[in-house]
Amino acid sequence: MRRKKVCVWHGLHSCPTRKLVCAAIHEKQYGSPWDDRVGITVSVPLPSDVRNVPLEAEARNKLAAASNQEQQARRSVRQELAQVFVHLTAAKDTFRNSVLSADDMNKRANEMVRSWQAGETSLIELLRARVLRTAHCRRVIRRRSLGMPQSSGH
Repeated sequence: MRRKKVCVWHGLHSCPTRKLVCAAIHEKQYGSPWDDRVGITVSVPLPSDVRNVPLEAEARNKLAAASNQEQQARRSVRQELAQVFVHLTAAKDTFRNSVLSADDMNKRANEMVRSWQAGETSLIELLRARVLRTAHCRRVIRRRSLGMPQSSGH
């Protein structure tokens, strides 16, 4: 006995998700207690509002979430960039102040040497000015090597 069920079509309007289904079953029976069966089902979803509206809504939600994440990332990058510029400006100011302070210390020490040579100042005042200049230079060098901001004080 040979039976063959070739194709079964489900109607487009009977299924709420509007699928086109094609099923085929091939059966053989040759006096054996076992049946040989082969089956295949192909299901193709057809475009419809029932199927597409939820997919479109999900896609819109994902797009909105991605846009929100992009805006947040841009905000955080702008904020970090602003902080970097603030730190850079502070570092420039600190460096400028250190250079000015070192120049002032050198001028004072040089004037003290001239004043001592002219006999206007005592040796102690000259040595004090040199010690202050040396201490300031060491402090600047130490802070630079440690990566610390430099003080602007004299």
